[in-house]
Amino acid sequence: MNMKVRMTLMLDEAVVRKLKATEPNMSGFVNDLVKKALFGKPESMFGAFAGRISGKDKIEDPEDEE
Repeated sequence: MNMKVRMTLMLDEAVVRKLKATEPNMSGFVNDLVKKALFGKPESMFGAFAGRISGKDKIEDPEDEE
């Protein structure tokens, strides 16, 4: 189910200036921040082991080469 909700944010002027200067789509940027804060970033099958396994961990079994 896809439901839309309107939300009003009260931001300091400095924050608004910085967002306008760096983000072309301020609304989309804020939506992504809220989504990540509430639901976290989903891990892909390949990203789950990123940085934990390297090619050096690979063990060759001589019996399989026959």
